[in-house]
This record gives sequence, structure tokens and C-alpha cells, in this order.
Amino acid sequence: MEVFRNLGIVDKFLEEAFHALTFNFYNEGQSVAQFSLDQLDSPYAAIFVLPQARTEVILGEYLANTYGIKVERNTELLDFENSQDKVTVNIRKITSNGREKMETMQVKYLIGCDGAHSTTRKKLGLQFEGLSIKNRWCFMDVELVTNLPTRHGFNILWKGGNALLLIPMGNNIYRILIDSDSSNRSHTDYSHEEYIEAATSLIAPYTFDVKKVAWFTNFQVNERKVKEYSQGRVFLCGDAAHIHSPGGGQGMNTGIQDAYNLVWKLALIERNHGDMSILTSSYTKERAPIAVDVLATSGTILRTFLSNASFLSSIRSQIVYTLSSFAFTRSTVAQKLVGFAIEYPQGPLTVPHGGWISQGPTSIKAGRRVPDITFSGWEGKNLHDFFSNPTAFHILVWVPPTNISKHTAYLEALQCSITKLRNAYEGATPFFETLVITDERYSDNKVSNSLLKRNFGSIYYANFDELQVKFGFTHNDPVILIVRPDGYLGLALYLRNSSQICEYFAPFMNN
Repeated sequence: MEVFRNLGIVDKFLEEAFHALTFNFYNEGQSVAQFSLDQLDSPYAAIFVLPQARTEVILGEYLANTYGIKVERNTELLDFENSQDKVTVNIRKITSNGREKMETMQVKYLIGCDGAHSTTRKKLGLQFEGLSIKNRWCFMDVELVTNLPTRHGFNILWKGGNALLLIPMGNNIYRILIDSDSSNRSHTDYSHEEYIEAATSLIAPYTFDVKKVAWFTNFQVNERKVKEYSQGRVFLCGDAAHIHSPGGGQGMNTGIQDAYNLVWKLALIERNHGDMSILTSSYTKERAPIAVDVLATSGTILRTFLSNASFLSSIRSQIVYTLSSFAFTRSTVAQKLVGFAIEYPQGPLTVPHGGWISQGPTSIKAGRRVPDITFSGWEGKNLHDFFSNPTAFHILVWVPPTNISKHTAYLEALQCSITKLRNAYEGATPFFETLVITDERYSDNKVSNSLLKRNFGSIYYANFDELQVKFGFTHNDPVILIVRPDGYLGLALYLRNSSQICEYFAPFMNN
């Protein structure tokens, strides 16, 4: 949702998506545990459920309205030639009158978002390594009336070693996932009536009155990924690069995050003299470990909590009850589910530091998402509102309001470094934006404000307690944070070391 906010389309998703606030677990008809997302520090502290087809429509409208780009349907990639300065692509189109039309075009980059059977991946010769799980699962979308108390949240129900996942989608539509077990009986022999009967038994003593079956399918789970996400000017995103179980609901999220991680780097190459070799190789370095984690997490959820497994029936409820009893565990699970636990600790775009106040300038680990704060006096404007330019770095400067004059020389040195960076890398779009932040309690300090405005123009005031909790800032040392275009922390350093910001950019930028 934060990606959609940066694109300016989050309101549309908030309007149409169903907001699920809890994960609920039942064993033999009794509630055993609940995980809530309301402790997350985000305006999007929920799981938002929207069919993928509708998501694609909204994104397609955004492309058309913002950039005049129309998604071409009935178009198939046949082949491509990946050369040093371009990609030559051969495609086949089916025209409105049903005729085939062949086209050849030359493009700077080819990004394969063409799914689990990706032509792009196959033409690159990349192995889709992994395994297929023996069991098959049933997916159904149904119109349902139930008196399950937690029907507005995600629900996992166990009974006699069997498992059911019930996902609300709004307007009494629910998605059902149920294991068809690993018996020798062919999955095609199962009817949706049999699955409804099994689900009715699992949800008892609560009612399960199916009014209509909108969609029904059987599927086998594959857990596979490629080692490399790119070759030359050709890249893979989403299911073309990795596939996994639906457990955890991370499939489309991971694909969108792949694309978001890649495109700002390509923009940096095209607009601001970014080094192509280093930036494109960082895509695999950063996103491949995320896919490994998603495969492991979703696979564990599927095998432990969603599979028919009689030997687990006696311990599953105890596991979730114990985990839900600890605030730290609840917070960790919530952050993992919504993607806040994603981190990019390695690569040329992240410079690690100690991560605690005694060891470094901020409590945020380098490579982690930068938290949001609200600025006072700016009509409720938040820090993340400035991240709406997904191709610009942000230099955040925390300046303690007391004794600002003693930091004057360092502030001037920082301004010199900023000017140097602009001269070297500013291109068709702004290379970075600078935000100077100080304690709101000193907003009427004219001397301090004058010194800051002289060097940086605008000043942003924030609640110090919030800054201390979220960033670990103190009233002792000014701090600089370099935030990447995707909102992750690239480098943290003290103001007195401001010359190092040029050193941060040097490895992945061309002078």
C-alpha cells in the first residue's frame, strides 16, 4: 500500500479493497489464538483483499491516465535478442478482426512479468529450481453466509488433523483454501460439493451456508526460484522469478516489490548517470534473498498450518497459542505479513552501521524501511509524503535545536557536498531532496531557524519523543540519513562526517 501511495493511487485501493484486521485460529471449533495488525505504525495496518484482476485494472488506468500508456492484450512474446545496448523483441499480436500480426521492436530493457511459465525466463535459459509439493489444494470463491464470530478476518480452522483457510473478500464473498490430501484419488474426482461438505464440517459448530460458487479450481503448489534475476538488459519480476504457496498471501506483493526495486534503479541509469552494471546486479542481490525468505515462510505456513496432518493436530493450536502470548512475537508476525520486515543489508546501496545509539547514529538498521513521522505546522504532512518521487534519494538531516551555532561549519560543509552531488548527477529529474528536521518545541527559536534556513531553505518540525522512539535521535549529535528512492535506509552518519555522503554515491554513479 505504501508503494501505491507513492504512485498516488492508494485511495482507489483503500476504497475498493476489503480490510481484514485479524488472523484467527480455531481448533475443534474453539478459538485458540488471534493476531492483530493494529499495533503496526502505519495508516495501512490491515490486510487489504482485492482480486488480482481488479488490481490490474487500477494499475492499467494509472498507466493510461498518468503516462498515456495502454496495456496491449492478445500480445505474445516470441523471442528476443539481448545485446549490449538494446533488446530486439519479436512479438505476435491478435488484431481486433482475429488476424495475426508479427512485430519486431527495439527497446532499452525487457522486463519479464510473464508468470510461472515465463517465456522470458525460458529464452534466457535460466533454471527454475525447486520442488513440487505432492498434495493438491482446492481454491474456491463463494458467496457465503456464516455466523463465525471472526468472519471479517483471516481464519484458519483445524479439526481432526484437517485444515481450512477462510479469507473474506467483501460483500459476503469468501475465498476458501482446503487440502485435498495426498491420497491416490485423482484431484479431478473431487467436486466442489465435496469440498463444501468438508469445509462445513471443519467450521462447525458455526454455520456455513454457501449461496453460490463463483470460481473453483484445484492446484499443486510449486516452490521454485531462479538464481539470477537478470541477464544484460533483460529482467524477471514476480512469478517469472519465483513461485510459492499462497500461505501468507505474499505472491502479488512480492512481485510488485520486485518491480519497484528494479525500476527506480533503471530510472537512475537513464536520468542521473547511474552505473548500469552495478545497479542492475544489485537487483538480484537485494531481491533474491527476499524470495528465499518468502518461499521458506509460505512453505512453513502451508505445511504446518494449512495441510491435512493428523500428527500435527495435537500441537498446532499449542504453537499458535504460545506464539500469540508474546507481544514481541505478535509484532514480528505482523511486520512480516505486511512486508515491514523486508531488508536489504547487502550490496552497493546499503552501508551497514551498528544499529544502536551506542554504536551508530540511528536505531534503524541500514537496509530497513524508514518509519513515518508527522510534521507539525505542515497541515498534517508526513515524512512518507515526500517519498512520492520514486526516483529521488532523500537526505534527512536531524539537527538538535540547542546550540545550532556550534554546528554551523558542519552544516555549511554538508551544503557544499549537496551542491557537488547536484552538479555531478542531477539529470532530467531531481537526483535527491533534502529535508532538515528539528524539535517542534523550538519552532520559535529565531536564531536557530535563521541558521538552518540560510543553508537549506525549509525546516520541518517534529515531535522529539516520536523521533527518539522511531529513529533513536538525541539532542547531542546532528545526524544525516540517506534514504533510497524506495524508502529504505542507505546510509546513516553524523553531520560531522558529511563528506562521506559523496563516498556513498560514488560506487554506483558515473561522474
